[in-house]
Amino acid sequence: MLNRSLASTARNLTSSRSHTMLKITLTRDNHMSTFSLVDLAGSERPTAAGSHSLDHVDVSFAARERVQKRLNEAKFINSSLCALGNVIAALSQPEKQLQSRCRESKLTKLLKGVLGGCHVTLVIATVDAAPQSLGETMSTLKFAARCKKVPLRPETAADHPSQHKQPRKKSAVMTDAVTQTSLTMTRITEADEVMRRTYEAREMQLHMLYQEQLHKLRRVLEESERVRLGCTSHVDRASIMNLSLSDLDVGYLEVSSDDGSNDNDDFSQVPDL
Repeated sequence: MLNRSLASTARNLTSSRSHTMLKITLTRDNHMSTFSLVDLAGSERPTAAGSHSLDHVDVSFAARERVQKRLNEAKFINSSLCALGNVIAALSQPEKQLQSRCRESKLTKLLKGVLGGCHVTLVIATVDAAPQSLGETMSTLKFAARCKKVPLRPETAADHPSQHKQPRKKSAVMTDAVTQTSLTMTRITEADEVMRRTYEAREMQLHMLYQEQLHKLRRVLEESERVRLGCTSHVDRASIMNLSLSDLDVGYLEVSSDDGSNDNDDFSQVPDL
């Protein structure tokens, strides 16, 4: 309350030059209550702010600057009150967009949490009976009449559907993210399983091919060894075969190690053919 802006005007020595809002929040366990006390500066015409004094030639520069400041304050006060009136009118007509209306001024942004007809709201309008304040009095009464048209349906935040809309949306987004992650992990696992099976099948195929080639190589080596042994036996022991029609006679020749130049070779061991 100490920061409240006050200034003197042509009609009021302690005129409020700003809106004042006192907000008290009470928290207990899982419940929270908010009490807001708002003092709105009254709407005023430029003449009430002393604009007529600017027409005098003998007015000092400081006085002109002070009056101009009061006029600027009155302009902002009136514009914020006009925006608040539009919000009140939108509350009485549900088909209008309330969210866009609340963004028209700083005052409506601050009062967004207490507007909407879902709170216990009390509006006190103060007027002046002086004839020179007739215009401001009529404007205040019209604003109070707008406030009376707003239907009140006080309810706790837990019962208000809009309070659950955003958490439910976040929960749905998180659920979708978890589902997508699970599907991705399943696909990765399936791909790994396919790659593992393909690798095992390829490894088995290469192993079988290796065993087959090794078996063939062993057979070739064994066949080569048999051929080599057969040729050695054939050279070490020569034989003569009599292919007569009556019978088959086989005779063996002794293989000598000399060069055959000896004329006294003994041919007594040669069998008869």
